[in-house]
Amino acid sequence: MRREEAISLMTNTVIVMNTELGINNGVPADQIESTMSQMRPELDKVNALIFDSMYDNGIINLHS
Repeated sequence: MRREEAISLMTNTVIVMNTELGINNGVPADQIESTMSQMRPELDKVNALIFDSMYDNGIINLHS
């Protein structure tokens, strides 16, 4: 899996989790969608930072 794919997977996992939480709490669907769209760039950024930190510390190996 490439770096970009891993970051996307991480972000999508958080979005699915938060969407389900919003639905379970009765948040209107349009509000959930708007919030998730607004969150995506920041989630991508933080997930990229986490991925890079894990790579730099040898936890993730892209060369195997």
